[in-house]
Amino acid sequence: MKVIAKGYYGMGGNIAVLVTAIMLAKRLNAKLVVDWEEGVYGVADRDIFQHLFDYPLNDISLKYDDGAKVWPPAWQEFYKKTMPYRVVGGVNLSNISTDLAKEFGINNLKEKFNTVIISRDSSWWHWPEFKEESEHVVRSLKPSAHILARINKYELGDNAIAVHFRHGNGEPTVVPPDINWFFSQVDSFIRQSPTSKVLVCTDCLRVLHKFQERYGDKVISTDKSYLGLGKGAMHCNESEIDRLYSAEEAIVDIWSMGRCKYFVGSKSFFTGVALKLASAARQNIKVWSPIHRSHRQEPDKVPVSDDPWARECFFKAGMYTDGVFIKFLERGVSFYYLYDELASFDSLENIDLGAVQAELNIKRLY
Repeated sequence: MKVIAKGYYGMGGNIAVLVTAIMLAKRLNAKLVVDWEEGVYGVADRDIFQHLFDYPLNDISLKYDDGAKVWPPAWQEFYKKTMPYRVVGGVNLSNISTDLAKEFGINNLKEKFNTVIISRDSSWWHWPEFKEESEHVVRSLKPSAHILARINKYELGDNAIAVHFRHGNGEPTVVPPDINWFFSQVDSFIRQSPTSKVLVCTDCLRVLHKFQERYGDKVISTDKSYLGLGKGAMHCNESEIDRLYSAEEAIVDIWSMGRCKYFVGSKSFFTGVALKLASAARQNIKVWSPIHRSHRQEPDKVPVSDDPWARECFFKAGMYTDGVFIKFLERGVSFYYLYDELASFDSLENIDLGAVQAELNIKRLY
């Protein structure tokens, strides 16, 4: 029998799914197969998981067993694929969790199937009753030797502050957090521990620069290849080699964060893995609570990049358009960054893009 852990997500989400799949495989006395082949980090010529981790061992060839009897049955036709976004017979293939497997019954799985698909995190990752087990499983994961060597080169000390700032860098649905809130939390930890280093893990180079401006040589950042401003997070890379590097960089960041004492970040799987590695004290964890967890375009607003007049105005002013929307009024226009109004003008001839950029520098940081 085997449990196949699928990889639909970024590194933190993939590890959360993997950990719950390992927990289920133990209960089923089944082999584990990690299938990240065609996911965000997938490459054509190798098993990406086996490249990234020395443990658990992975035999991706087991995924291609033609004799598989698959649970849930909706996955039967698709189990050899990593991430088909489909709903089959009312079943969302990307939403199969260990909670559903437990509800179906461990004994039923053993008796009726030889392959179980897990494609989503579950209460086994989140709930306190599974905390000790899930932390143990996370700590059993062993990054490959070449990745571990990169992690070991950063001298964080015993009281480092880990910062995970998920900006999005132009990724369409991501709403950046308030950097001033992050600064205030880091400041409070530094007052407690003045010698602390600040490990900044982010997907946007401008965020790193802002922390360096404020904290100087206290800031440590792992080596990574940032995309240009407004071009998206590292996992948005298109080439296979860049996807491979971004996967390695994500693991370096997570495992480096796991060696810190204090944590400031969003409520994300990325930070969640680091917290399980570190088993941090509750009072040493500060979590950003957003008003909006993600952005969805509103019907009365148009992306600046889609409007010829607005796009030309921004181009001439040398301004980035990502996340900026325009709303045409009966007289004049309003500019927005995601949900927040930046500025309004009573006529198209009277716009002040300098005022718009000043607000963007506060909310988007560039």
